[in-house]
Amino acid sequence: MLILDAVTKSLKIVLAGAVATTQLPVTAHYTDITTTAYTPGSNDTVTNSTTAVEFVAAPAASTQRHVESISVYNVDTASATVTIQYVSAGGTRQIIKVVLLTLEQLFYEDGTGWQIIDANGNVKTSHSPTVPSATAESSFVVSGASPFPWVEKTLQQTKSLLGFVLTVADDTASGTLVSMTAGEDLTFGASVYCKSDGKMWKTNANAVATMPTLAIAAAAIAANNSGLFLVYGTAHVHTLAPAWTIGGMIYAAKTAGGLIQDVSGYTTGNQVQVLGTAVAADIILFNPSYVLVEIS
Repeated sequence: MLILDAVTKSLKIVLAGAVATTQLPVTAHYTDITTTAYTPGSNDTVTNSTTAVEFVAAPAASTQRHVESISVYNVDTASATVTIQYVSAGGTRQIIKVVLLTLEQLFYEDGTGWQIIDANGNVKTSHSPTVPSATAESSFVVSGASPFPWVEKTLQQTKSLLGFVLTVADDTASGTLVSMTAGEDLTFGASVYCKSDGKMWKTNANAVATMPTLAIAAAAIAANNSGLFLVYGTAHVHTLAPAWTIGGMIYAAKTAGGLIQDVSGYTTGNQVQVLGTAVAADIILFNPSYVLVEIS
């Protein structure tokens, strides 16, 4: 987030040279925050070639101006070198400097950062990395050993760490995995919560004390042993054979460690928590909500 928190701070835009025919339109959206108010605002202007133009003014006293989005669109017939400047009492600082081709857009969004959108509406990248296919998994194991000896993790962890998108085999999980200690014997696919002892125990939607679900056991783990838990990603619970309705929501069950789609039988005191979506009859896209709804 870009924050202007003093009456001396503002944002300006300047071009490296004169435009060929048309100045570049600039828009910005922001929110002014005080101790008593939360006020959205916006501004639009155009560049002035090599003369810096203020497009987000400094906030009023005792106000923070949170800049949420910025757009600079090159409608000129020639490329333009655009510099965004941060101005304060300490001087002028360069935030970003880019070359925009004709009909390209420099776009900033809070939470995403800076991007260049090309004339076809696609996000430009500086390179095109090669992503291994789902059949490339075997290339990471040679005679049962990983070619990355410095990563003393299982292949499943290596997939997660490197961000590979691979086909989920029966009774395996792929995604963001963490190592935790089991509080009781767990089977693959068991939904778990973190108890006050710091260990992972089976969730049970019968009561709030055994909720909310934080993860799914990514393997069979014996009590008081450490193991891998899926906190986001896909789990193929083939052995459980749940026969889920594809596209339907999956919830924490009233049976310990269970996953269920039908919560119509939940009664007073039961906890409803969305854990993810069925992307196949026995595959969950696990992305739990931590909001619990108690039946009354």
